Amino acid sequence: MATGVGILEKIYKNEFDVKVKERLQLILKVKCDEMVPACAAKELHRSRTWASDWLKRYREEGVDGLKNRPISGRPPELLEEVALKIQRKLKESKQGWTMLCCMIEQYSWIVI
Repeated sequence: MATGVGILEKIYKNEFDVKVKERLQLILKVKCDEMVPACAAKELHRSRTWASDWLKRYREEGVDGLKNRPISGRPPELLEEVALKIQRKLKESKQGWTMLCCMIEQYSWIVI
C-alpha cells in the first residue's frame, strides 16, 4: 500500500496527532531520503524495533496503519457526557479539584 511522496508530505502537514506525525517522518525519511530504517530511527531518537514495527504496519495497512488502534479493555464507569459536565464545572469553580469527589457522586452513580 505505497503512497506517493507528495501525498505523504501533504498528510504530514495536515496531521494533528504528534505520534502519527513522528511515524510519518519515519516513512518519509525511509521512502524519500532512501535512508536506512536504523539510521532514520536513530535520527528520530527511537529504537530500530520501533522503526521496523511501524514500517511493517505502513506496508500492510498504509497511512491508516500509522494511527493508534482503539484500546481494548474495561470501558470507563463514568459516561463521557458526565465527565464533560464535571470538567466544565471544575473550570468554572474556584475550588479546583477539591470538589471532584462530590461532583462525581452528584452527577453519576459512582460513590467515592
